Amino acid sequence: MPAQVGRADRHVVLRLQRPVGRWSVRRLAAAIARARREPPEVVVVDLSDMGDLDERVAFRMAVAWDAPEDVVLVSPEVDRTRAILHEARPDLEVPPVFPTVDAALTALDREDDPSGPKGFRHEAFAHRGGAEYFEGVAQFLADGLDADEVVIAALPRERFEPIRHRLGRDARRVHLIGPSSTRNPAMAIPWYHELIAARPGSGQPLRVVAEPTWEGARPVELLERQHQELLVDRAFGDADGVWLLCAYDLDALPRQVLQHGCRSHPYLRSGGRRRRNDRALASQGTILQAPLPPPGTTPEVLAFGPSTVHDVARTVARRGAEAGLWADELRGLALAAMEVADESALVGGGRAVLRVWSEDGDTLVCEISDDGRVLDPLTGLVPPEEHGAQRRGPWAATQRCDLVQVRSDEHGTVVRLHQRGTRLRAGPDGWLES
Repeated sequence: MPAQVGRADRHVVLRLQRPVGRWSVRRLAAAIARARREPPEVVVVDLSDMGDLDERVAFRMAVAWDAPEDVVLVSPEVDRTRAILHEARPDLEVPPVFPTVDAALTALDREDDPSGPKGFRHEAFAHRGGAEYFEGVAQFLADGLDADEVVIAALPRERFEPIRHRLGRDARRVHLIGPSSTRNPAMAIPWYHELIAARPGSGQPLRVVAEPTWEGARPVELLERQHQELLVDRAFGDADGVWLLCAYDLDALPRQVLQHGCRSHPYLRSGGRRRRNDRALASQGTILQAPLPPPGTTPEVLAFGPSTVHDVARTVARRGAEAGLWADELRGLALAAMEVADESALVGGGRAVLRVWSEDGDTLVCEISDDGRVLDPLTGLVPPEEHGAQRRGPWAATQRCDLVQVRSDEHGTVVRLHQRGTRLRAGPDGWLES
């Protein structure tokens, strides 16, 4: 029999045996597909009975998972297995390899349940439906109140009401504030920064529950919000006594959101258990290299330098007026483009390029690229003076535009500004569509 399947808690254990043919590869792929529908489930692939692993078999297995986020491997020859998999598919990241199934399951389900935040703790709460959500959040807040911590619920009022009933009189000690703005996904980290900086007392512990709003988010906004989750720990890793809990509804959210959310937090709460999440993505350093999608329409292109940087403002103003942006929208976008362009012309090797195009029928996009290099993935997300960022323009643009994307690699730096036009969403009779 080519494969045997078992289960351990929320994880699938699949034992491969020779020969590995198309049937067992399909079965492995099907198990991984099921795991991706049920985050944080992981497929543990046991290779202990495979004997000597060769590149041909390794290639077939890698085809089954394609991306390693949901897979861990078991092999008594850990280093050799890693080397062969890398040789077979150098384009793919090799999944974690453990010497035994028990070691893999221990790493996946290791408990880590402190009584309160020690250092900085960023946790995902994977729940199903309303009852589990309300009970879990109420307990999280009650534990903070019992520990005399500053407790904040960043939730819509209607979502907090069932929690208020569960907390009783103690609910009056919870600071209820509105959720962070979802219009600009890049403002999530600045929003957390304000909360942490404004907490009363001298180092008094703080815990915050938030429920990211994904409904109606465009793919580009979803991508940037996911990047934000990855960078939260980098931005606030030095904060002492802070616990952030982000809720994810397993029954309501898209699979892509669940996969990323459950794997981008170093701690995970699910099924009444809290544990350290060793599957948390460790890709903060590659966010700046993540590709941007190509323009949706043919862009207008303008090359500029220090002496012609004002042409950028004129071009953006003209395109914005043609697109029908309101005056305040156009002013904010033109100022943001000028700040980025001026800095780009100076620090980007003296040569820079502006591209402008329309997107989705209601958005004007301005992209400024140069030959310089940005190394800090928090560029544009935190005040430059706090992290010693090389560029101040992206942070200024973040305050003015709906969305700012920063990418940089050995070929140069790209800053992309998005501005949605209110007027551009007018209905057939000229009235704004709701």
